[in-house]
Amino acid sequence: MSKLQTVGVLGAGTMGHALALVHAVGGMDVRLTDNNADTLARAPDLIASALDTLVSAGTMNTADRQSALDRITTMSTLEATVADVDLVVEAVVENADVKQMVYGQLDAVVRDDTIIASNTSYLNVFPLMPERRQGQTMIAHWYTPPYICDLVDLAPGPSTNPAIIEALRDLYAGMGKEPVVFKSMLEGYIANRLQAALHLEVFDLLDQGIVSAEDIDRSIRCSIPDDHIDPRRSALFMARSVLRDIRDGGANACSTS
Repeated sequence: MSKLQTVGVLGAGTMGHALALVHAVGGMDVRLTDNNADTLARAPDLIASALDTLVSAGTMNTADRQSALDRITTMSTLEATVADVDLVVEAVVENADVKQMVYGQLDAVVRDDTIIASNTSYLNVFPLMPERRQGQTMIAHWYTPPYICDLVDLAPGPSTNPAIIEALRDLYAGMGKEPVVFKSMLEGYIANRLQAALHLEVFDLLDQGIVSAEDIDRSIRCSIPDDHIDPRRSALFMARSVLRDIRDGGANACSTS
């Protein structure tokens, strides 16, 4: 598969304008559109402000900031945005009817080999895509703001060509991102599921009134190993039997006696 060089981003809202920035910083030529003229008009200033944040943080210099801005062009129509691009990033509203309408418009315009990647958070978009586009369709789900959060979830549909998953994994890894490849779509992916479980437990503890919010915060911070041990691997230091007991609510799972 040839190198991906051009991308059309559909949707210029919270995620859309930020994804345009990510791809521009990654060296791609970006076209950005939105069906709401006001949203599209605000996007350049939002992108410039985000780039200023990166410069202030020392992760980008002013020359690279300007280069990224120069690679982004706003377009007034979907057709102009996606004509002859290598990749389409769909970041429109999380509404099945809207997405299906957009996919129909894409089907009439994009090249046969164009990759279509949806940023959907929870919708199964594959049944919404025209049949002849199924092989070139996948999910590329980002976290906000994507120019700071490096994680991107990549998931195929039932008929997705494995080569396009590999192409986007290589593309985003080359940008310094952290792509995680799923065998199929998983609602909530990994990070959202883990965060949701933590949030529910925190709210339950607060509702019980056993500890304060400050104590919960301290417990989370101080239970994560320091830089000498990767916290993502900390579970490896616990016996699997203990982990199973905790999962199953074993009474003696955390006994210190």
